Amino acid sequence: MTELEKYPYVKQAVMNPTKEIRVPFNNDKSTMEFLKILWDANRTEYIQFGQDYYRIKAICAD
Repeated sequence: MTELEKYPYVKQAVMNPTKEIRVPFNNDKSTMEFLKILWDANRTEYIQFGQDYYRIKAICAD
């Protein structure tokens, strides 16, 4: 199991890098957990998957 299996919306974004992925804010704790780890622990918006780097950018709106 890859690390991305824990974060289905992040995996979806990495597998489809040109597609905007909309995450249901109230129903997806795994993506919020991932973003917290990404920023709080590493102060970055980038992840490496295989040989490629991906920018993970989150925008929240009401």
